[in-house]
Amino acid sequence: KPPGKGTGLGLSAVYGFVRQSGGGLKLESEVGRGTTVRILLPVAPPAQPAQAPQPAEPLPDQAGSRILVVEDDALVRSFVTKQLERLGFVVQAVGDARTALEQLDQGQRFDLLFSDIMMPGGMNGRELAEEVRRRWPDLPILLTSGFSDDPGPEKGPFPIIRKPYRPSELAKVIREQLGLN
Repeated sequence: KPPGKGTGLGLSAVYGFVRQSGGGLKLESEVGRGTTVRILLPVAPPAQPAQAPQPAEPLPDQAGSRILVVEDDALVRSFVTKQLERLGFVVQAVGDARTALEQLDQGQRFDLLFSDIMMPGGMNGRELAEEVRRRWPDLPILLTSGFSDDPGPEKGPFPIIRKPYRPSELAKVIREQLGLN
């Protein structure tokens, strides 16, 4: 990848997802022949009759709540933005920490900062959160990560929601951070 275009940690993210599911990875690599990655997942329990998922309905008191989303992956950024907008939030999404700080410096009002932890560009999500907390101490902050080695919310100053997350999980955690529950 060219400089500034990702962290190059895709395999680490896969490992985190697999470990969260109770599985493991087997890697075999041979010079000149390539690499084989085997994903080992536990057997799923027998399927239960499917129930239609209940969409998370916007709460009247969250209408107009503004969220600044910071995510370097364009697909993830688009997904999160759409999910939050469906829940009734107003979303401003940016691709890096410096742009997020510029938005805040310009005086734009946000009710929550929601940032990925692993980002290229000189400032990761934790560093962004620390700077935001220093400069705007009343702004709630929620971090997200797909890496299993990030400390959990009980081990750090900022709450974390693990990727992958369901829209209903995201809605619940954001409502908690905004004090809407």
